Amino acid sequence: MIHRIAVAATVLLALPAFAVAPGSAPAEGPPGADNIQMRIRAEQPNGQLLRLNAIRALNNFPPSAVAQQAQAQPVNIATEVTPTAPTLSADTMATAPKPEGFAYAIVRDAIVDELSETLLYVKASKDAKTMTAVPVPKDRALLAQCLAGGKVEDLVRGTVLTARYDPRGVVRPEIIINSTPVIEVLDDVKIVDRAGSKLFVMTADKQTRAFSIEGGAPAWATVVQNGKADDLVNGAMVKIEYDPSGREGIKITLKNPPVQAAPAEDKGCGCSVYGGQRSLPWASLLFALGAVALLVRRRSR
Repeated sequence: MIHRIAVAATVLLALPAFAVAPGSAPAEGPPGADNIQMRIRAEQPNGQLLRLNAIRALNNFPPSAVAQQAQAQPVNIATEVTPTAPTLSADTMATAPKPEGFAYAIVRDAIVDELSETLLYVKASKDAKTMTAVPVPKDRALLAQCLAGGKVEDLVRGTVLTARYDPRGVVRPEIIINSTPVIEVLDDVKIVDRAGSKLFVMTADKQTRAFSIEGGAPAWATVVQNGKADDLVNGAMVKIEYDPSGREGIKITLKNPPVQAAPAEDKGCGCSVYGGQRSLPWASLLFALGAVALLVRRRSR
């Protein structure tokens, strides 16, 4: 190792001699640093290359005690800058074509919960507490090109689909519609409770279900068939027609509607008579008979 260091040092010292053009005398000057600087300035490109190689050879060995005292200046190393993704807006969300070799994220047999302007919310099951947001194009014509097995109008609550999508929202998705929701018909349903806009029932197979209606408690009066909203009491039997997509409102038909009381019969006197024709009280009848008997006795006298 010492021998190699000595050789490299010798090369460094000999470089100025090689750097002088052939046939010319070395630059004159007083010995020392000034003379060395003058000779370095006279170096040709080949001399500079030899000098650089010699320095690299020295750097392959542990620095000497003298070199350790000198503080090396930091070197700025240019690093490759990764290009940033384009800024997305509502108009550019999920619009880029799929590049070659791009890997999608996938959700299979997911149930649609809601479609917003640029996001399609899906969940793994009806009872799932979390949802996945699938970026979709705002332009519905472009979104239609991303669908297979259905139309944009089929992206409603309850639709089952498989989606390949870009979580960053750059590349347009690929969506396959597996099935669309159908209207549920629940017969022989027993009312358990009604509280505001919520209706709790028990189905024929002993499952508890809850339904809600927009507009609050008064809105139940618009969906009850064969009865009134006040008839939706505990124990009442009904049939429910329910559209999971929400495109059609819920319909509730009472199975055993309560018997309506017969309207009061008006006899033309402005009063109501119940139970047939009204008869005179016995006390009034006896009083009238007594008065007639007394009158007859007086006339006979």
